[in-house]
Amino acid sequence: MENKKCEKYTLGWLREQAKKDGFDSLTDWNNWKRQKNIEEKVEEFKIRQDFLRSKIHLDELARKRGYDDNAHYDRERVKRWQHNTGICKSREENWACSQYIGIHIGENKIGNKIIPVLLEEIERHVQTSVYKFDFLLKSGIKVDIKTRVLSYRDKRVYWNFPIRHNNVPDYFILIGLDDIDNQNIIHVWLFKRNDLIRNREFWDREDFTITNREYHLSKLMRFDVTKKLGNLKDLINYDD
Repeated sequence: MENKKCEKYTLGWLREQAKKDGFDSLTDWNNWKRQKNIEEKVEEFKIRQDFLRSKIHLDELARKRGYDDNAHYDRERVKRWQHNTGICKSREENWACSQYIGIHIGENKIGNKIIPVLLEEIERHVQTSVYKFDFLLKSGIKVDIKTRVLSYRDKRVYWNFPIRHNNVPDYFILIGLDDIDNQNIIHVWLFKRNDLIRNREFWDREDFTITNREYHLSKLMRFDVTKKLGNLKDLINYDD
């Protein structure tokens, strides 16, 4: 058996193999084999690198780290870097952030407390704009919360709430604050989606402006639920 194995790799056998591959020179054949081996290893390396960079592999790694997918991991990684370097603070810390009043104050601090008082218990806080509402209640009711501070233009003082022709929520809660510094609640209004306001259903408008004057406020008196909430300072603790 050993003799047959040795005979297989004799010089004559090697030359015969070289001729089968189209080479007259054993040296050329050996060089070709080395080059072929290198190319195969390079190709294998490329395949492996493509896999390591593939979405399937990166998503799997992200899930092992506790994220939904690699895109979620990348967003959080950038946020952490921005917060650590001071380039961008989180909305909870940054009053200049467009989401500070709307989400951090309006939804997280106020909405969670007033919805059970005005309507019913909350099933889930939907923290994404994809569904076009903010809270899902126990009975399946959908609630959208809009929070704004007073705006000043010339002699006019008002709140402007974006509605965006959104017909998904069953209820809209509009929260009017005094300013960004104090964040005192001046008024809270509760509208059903199909309430007729100013000759159209509430949802069917781009935005809704409320002027902070007695005449204009009195027209919306039946939708003003501020008094139902009692002492808002006791109900809401911004330090929570």
